[in-house]
Amino acid sequence: MTTARAAGLYSAWMARASSPAAPSRRTIATRLADARRARFVGRAAEQALFARALASDEADFALLWLVGPGGVGKSSLLERFAEMATASGAAPVRVDARHVLATADSFCAAVARELGVDPDADLTRALEAGPRRVLLIDTAEDLGVLETWLRETFLPALPAGALAVVASRCPPDAAWRSDAGWGELLRVVSMRNLAPDECRAYLTARQVDAAHHDALILSTFGHPLALSLVADLAATSDAVDPALAASDPDLVSALLARFSVAAPDAAHRRALHVAAHVRVTDEALLRHAVDDARSGELYDWLASLSFAVVGREGVHLHDLAAHALDAELRRRDPREYLALHTKVREPCVEAVRDATGPAQLRAASDLSWMHRFSPVMGRVIDWSGARALYADALRDPDRADIVDATRRFEGAAAARAVERWLERSPEAFTVVRASAEVPRGFIAVLTFGAADLEDASLREIDPRVAAAFDHVLARAPLRPGERMCVEWWLDYETHMAPGALVSQLSIRDIRTWLGGAGVAWSVYALAAHLDVWEPMMGYLAHERGADVALGDASYRLFSHDWRAQGPRAFLAMMAEREILGAEAGPAPPAERPLVVLSQEAFVDAVRAALKAYTDTDALDASPLMRSRVVTEAPPSPDEPHPLRRALTLALEQLAVAEKDEHLHAAVKVTFFDPARTQEAAAELLGAAFSTYRRHLATGVERVAGWLWTREVHGW
Repeated sequence: MTTARAAGLYSAWMARASSPAAPSRRTIATRLADARRARFVGRAAEQALFARALASDEADFALLWLVGPGGVGKSSLLERFAEMATASGAAPVRVDARHVLATADSFCAAVARELGVDPDADLTRALEAGPRRVLLIDTAEDLGVLETWLRETFLPALPAGALAVVASRCPPDAAWRSDAGWGELLRVVSMRNLAPDECRAYLTARQVDAAHHDALILSTFGHPLALSLVADLAATSDAVDPALAASDPDLVSALLARFSVAAPDAAHRRALHVAAHVRVTDEALLRHAVDDARSGELYDWLASLSFAVVGREGVHLHDLAAHALDAELRRRDPREYLALHTKVREPCVEAVRDATGPAQLRAASDLSWMHRFSPVMGRVIDWSGARALYADALRDPDRADIVDATRRFEGAAAARAVERWLERSPEAFTVVRASAEVPRGFIAVLTFGAADLEDASLREIDPRVAAAFDHVLARAPLRPGERMCVEWWLDYETHMAPGALVSQLSIRDIRTWLGGAGVAWSVYALAAHLDVWEPMMGYLAHERGADVALGDASYRLFSHDWRAQGPRAFLAMMAEREILGAEAGPAPPAERPLVVLSQEAFVDAVRAALKAYTDTDALDASPLMRSRVVTEAPPSPDEPHPLRRALTLALEQLAVAEKDEHLHAAVKVTFFDPARTQEAAAELLGAAFSTYRRHLATGVERVAGWLWTREVHGW
């Protein structure tokens, strides 16, 4: 089941479970809702305030802003508000900002999904139709620039009787207060830890021995997440240690470390660490990374945890819990952490390679997010500031901004060069925005084919590009169908210094390097005076090249040959470096370095390998054994030899189309199940010898062509 189908099924279950038309229908969703309702305590003042608003056709506020630290119970209160809204006849509309890209379109799409309407529908009309709407926005600290858009555009368009509730770690921006209208219609509530009586009520509801209550309240200070973890431990351990917090200043981490050890078994423990490492977990990921047969059981267990939140895409852990659990595994068992990281990123890598558009962007963002704990990446990316930025297409007004900023930081010659690239290749430019009106910078990724490297007019535009061409031609020229890219970026505030914009660069590079139409060479052109990038480029296996002058500016080139070290080997190396602390530097030479064959030599090697299909020694000696098409061939338990496996996969493609069945039969009987002679093969197929020879030649050509495409563009 795909993630989208699973999410849709979950939404349908939730709708049926909460529908007054089917009160007798009991589901897991019903039981989860009942359990959470029974465990909810306190927040009487907040509930009373919200109840008064629901009771009024037009409340004295339109927006209730809940602010409090992580783990204080904001998400739980939003769930209670949703129940209260439903009971009053209103319709809650839930949006979790952590799953929304920093664009108005993404937010509107999330609202449309909740309303059950087409993303292109008129949201204003949809929100006005039907019952009163209550918009509940969780994790609003991740809204970034959308907070301004909500204040100025989206919320004012809601019906007059609608209510909106925002839960955030941060108070509303000062602009809300300075606005005369919102100053009247905004109510801010600061959430605190639970009072002692509320703590006792919660621990009683969780069936924690009353003899422990006072000690646990004292040690947790009434922190809701800590209390919930204590109760979870009580359910999985023979006893709760009331002195645990006093012995460890990081209460949440200590409790979660204990909780991880006390998980029911190894599969549950691994599922917990999977959920801590990724942005969101669904059954498909648990099937892939933990246990195919028990994925449903493990998902339900994760969803039942007090520090887990179930959403449309799956379940995610409270970020304090996720960070603590992830750090605990990384510290305790780096090798297991590496294995888990490698396993859970496989679906993301596959989606980056096979998907396009928003699906590919989401996968690339998720893959980048998995590397948030890398100490090297942490030195160049401001992850908190990154939440406020998003990548967007080039618009006409952006051209002047790009040229002016380039002139300001790099001089007139660089500005003239970028202006010409904007004219020739506008699609190469991505604009990073802080809002629809405020561009923050740009990323330029110029792409070239083999013929371009000999084009003098391109060299004249930009000496950086000319130097990149010379480097590639001297080291390993492009083959037909291959591409190279030359890349740089500019932050309008900090030039090329480390910062928030680099997060968007990371996502863009993942799509460029690992996408289905991957490149053979990637070349960065970076400001030569910024020494911080040389170790970073070494860490990313990009070798230092020439220094290039462009007017008054000086640039340093860094390059990577993706045919010599392909995406799979690169990702394995990066995981080792990030998790096990390997030193940054150029990729170590492989024992048998990859070869980059010309197309003619490649086709000849395929023909030879087909003739030697049953001869393992001859296949081992083939140059294809050190080519990308073989080293990256998908594994198969049925055929351990990688070259034979690649040839078999190519043959299978001829069996897909009925019109190619004669080609498939000719190649198969000749090489894979060889007859004594070609004459005997033709007789076996019931074909004239000339017809058989024609089918065989065409079939071999198709096999070689299919493999060549994988050699150039990857699997």
